Amino acid sequence: MKYIKILGWVLLLVPSLFAFTGQETSTKDDSLFWEISGNGLKQSSYLFGTIHMIGKDDFFLPKVVEEKFESCQILALEIDLDMTMAEKIDLALKTMLPDAKTIADYIDSSQYQELRSYMINDVGIKEKKTDKYMRLKPFFLSSVILTEQLDDIKSYEEEFMDMAKKKKMKSMGLESIEYQFDIVDKVSIEDQLILLMEGTKEIDGLDQFAQMVDLYKKQQLNTLYELTISESKSIDNFKTDFLDTRNSNWIPIIEESIMDSSVFIAVGAGHLAGETGIISLLQAQGYKVIPLKD
Repeated sequence: MKYIKILGWVLLLVPSLFAFTGQETSTKDDSLFWEISGNGLKQSSYLFGTIHMIGKDDFFLPKVVEEKFESCQILALEIDLDMTMAEKIDLALKTMLPDAKTIADYIDSSQYQELRSYMINDVGIKEKKTDKYMRLKPFFLSSVILTEQLDDIKSYEEEFMDMAKKKKMKSMGLESIEYQFDIVDKVSIEDQLILLMEGTKEIDGLDQFAQMVDLYKKQQLNTLYELTISESKSIDNFKTDFLDTRNSNWIPIIEESIMDSSVFIAVGAGHLAGETGIISLLQAQGYKVIPLKD
C-alpha cells in the first residue's frame, strides 16, 4: 500500500481524522468520545471522533459509546447519509472529471501508463474497472485505490446510521455534500494529480497506514493530528479549508441542535483538534466538554 501522501485527505474528508488540544484538555485525556454539558443545557450531548475507513478487524466501538448513543434523540454527522437514490446518483456524478474527461487528459501518456500499471499490477484492480475508475477526479480515485487495498472495510458513519435507523432516530448533517465537493474542487485537478502520482512511488505506505490505525485505536489523537497536518502541507490552505472553517461553521448548528435534544455527534476526529477544533470552540462558548472512557 503506497498512498500515505493522500491518506490524510481520504480519511479526513471521505468524509477526517485526528486530535485535540484546548483550554480544559491535555494530552493525557486522549479519547475519541466526549460529553457536552453545562451552559444551560438540560441534557448532555456527545461527540465522537471517527476514522472514515478502517479494516473490519480493527473496527471497535467502546461500550460507553453504545450506551450513550441509546440515550440520544438525534444523530448528527458531517453529512446526512439518509439519501434518496436520486441524490446518490447525483453524488456519484460529482466524483467524475468534467466534460467526460479521464485522467489521461491531464497527464502525459507515460505517466498514465505508469498509473494504470500500478492499479492493475500492484493494487490488483481488473483492467475494465481500472479504465472506469480513470474517469474519477484524482481525489476520489485515491479513495477507490485505498478501498481496493483494504479488506472488509468498515465505516463508523454507516454503523451509526444503521444504529439510528434501528431505533428510528432522527439524523441530520452539519453541512451539505455540495459544500464538501466545493472544498475538494478548491484543489486543482493538477495538484490532486501530483499527490496521486507521488503516492504510487511511496514504498512504506502499508506500515504508515498501520501506524495510523494503531494510533487511532490507542486514541492518541494529538499524534494523529500532527501526522495529518504534516502530510498535507503541500495543499494550499488545507487546514483552513478542510478543518478550521468547517469547524467554525458547525458550532452554531451544533448549539441549536443540542439546546432541546440529546444529540450524538460523529465527525472525523481531526475536527476535535487544536485551538480551532470543536472541543475548544464549544468550551469557548461556555460548554463543559470532558472525555468519556470505558
